[in-house]
Amino acid sequence: MPAAWKTASNAAVKLASRSCKEIRIPTLVMAGAQDRIVPAANAQQLADSIPGARLVIFPHTGHAYIADATRAANQEVLQFLAGIPGPVDGSSTGPRPATNGADT
Repeated sequence: MPAAWKTASNAAVKLASRSCKEIRIPTLVMAGAQDRIVPAANAQQLADSIPGARLVIFPHTGHAYIADATRAANQEVLQFLAGIPGPVDGSSTGPRPATNGADT
């Protein structure tokens, strides 16, 4: 990785980590251990800056960890999502489908 790219990448993580301390939702950070574009150390910094974030580093994978370790990555996402509690009453604050064909 060129030195200038590494410096810029590290600076972006430091800047983002300041505002990441305000995140209050479940967060999963994933990275490849051998990523030469965005070093895994940046993922560690990012996860460390988000309260309660879960970090997964895939060994023997690079930037395309999702392609290199598809099953493992999918399993991590499914486990993470399964651990997020939903509303007690089953309601959702997310988008709702339109009932009359119009956008709501």
